[in-house]
Amino acid sequence: MDPSALHHLTTTPWATLQHAYGPATDIPTQLLSLQSPDRQARSDAYDQLYSNIYHQSDRYEATAYAVPYILSILSNPAAPDRPRLFCLLLDLALGIPAEALPLGVKARSTSARGVSTWRDVPDGQVDYGLVAYDAVRAGVPLFWRCLEHTEDDGRVRAWAACALAYFPSEVNSNINADTNRLLHLMDQETDIMALASIMITLGLLLSSQNDTLSLQDNPSRTSTISRLHTHSTNPHPLLRWAAAVALIRLGHHSSENVDVITRALTDPSFIPAEFHVVFPFCEGDFGKYSAKILKGLDLSVYPGVVPAVLEALPRLPRPDALNLAEVTMELAFGAMPGDEDEDGDEEEEKDDDDDDRHPEQMSEIQRQTVMALAEWDDDEVWAMGILGGILEEWNIPGGSRDECRRYIGLSTLSVRTTFTKSTTVRNTELDWVMKCQGLSSDQRMHPQN
Repeated sequence: MDPSALHHLTTTPWATLQHAYGPATDIPTQLLSLQSPDRQARSDAYDQLYSNIYHQSDRYEATAYAVPYILSILSNPAAPDRPRLFCLLLDLALGIPAEALPLGVKARSTSARGVSTWRDVPDGQVDYGLVAYDAVRAGVPLFWRCLEHTEDDGRVRAWAACALAYFPSEVNSNINADTNRLLHLMDQETDIMALASIMITLGLLLSSQNDTLSLQDNPSRTSTISRLHTHSTNPHPLLRWAAAVALIRLGHHSSENVDVITRALTDPSFIPAEFHVVFPFCEGDFGKYSAKILKGLDLSVYPGVVPAVLEALPRLPRPDALNLAEVTMELAFGAMPGDEDEDGDEEEEKDDDDDDRHPEQMSEIQRQTVMALAEWDDDEVWAMGILGGILEEWNIPGGSRDECRRYIGLSTLSVRTTFTKSTTVRNTELDWVMKCQGLSSDQRMHPQN
């Protein structure tokens, strides 16, 4: 252990610092336990730290003080659970890293003002999220070393590349040299997950730069785009997907790249299961990241995306299909009315709910979307009210299947079996309901090692 890190741990006045539950006197023990030879002790320490200094994605006065010690553990190549350390650091820095995607973090020279926070901070109060971001940003040189240490586990290099993507201000002053540095690492990387992570990082970092840098004429940018195009035809689906993600972010993509993103959204088996959950970006949820990307495109240029998603719905397990139904509605209709202006007041959002959307005002793709959902032949989905709830978020009647069919101009079924909502809902379906209500367990608290 670095003596300066141990000195920091023992001299910090933890009793005067606050975390989610009061004085932070228990933090030193938890930090020390991250290096325990006992796996369960380490797991317990992670859970306790998340609860104390990252409670419900909030950061606290004590959060930033824990960061230097976590970085010191990470600097030891023999330290256990290093991917999990990276995950913890990025959560502390960003709150919910996935919320910064697909655009990434805005480059700032002296502060993290481009980072979104969990909630507004009143004037005169300290934004502990930004303080934590700056504390983690001090680890960027270490992240580079981890990425360049080829003896490391490929998962460590994948996480190191991901971490660099969220600190563009550290690259902004030397964009050509750092881009070439990443390109060199990309060319020599043999681990699939690390290579995919480097590609996405290149797309995020280059796209974060200021337009005044004339990046369209930047040779390192041109070289990056050329290399990414090469990987866009790679036989491995994860590499094709990562290249497509980066090219779309850089605005140099083709319809084939959009097709790859659409495939990752509609076919959970497209990217091998071994990469799910453990991939650093977006918690390894390739469908979620793909949906974020597609929502940012002008889908009138890619008219096949929504029909492809609708075609996939019947083939998916019910929870996955319900999740994709919500994505499809957002692709066809835009952001959910209540999400369009997060700063708008509550009363205005309620007023929007009273304005039903009329079928004659819909585009053809919108009508096709509602018709496809109205024809969803699953009594339990309608009886549980989940699908109807999704439709009603966009002010489309969804009280029952027949109501939705009448609304969109389809015939109703004259003979139907009345389905009583079961008192027992399968765990997977209950998880989906909880997710919609913001109650699902936070995977960031238990990242895979």
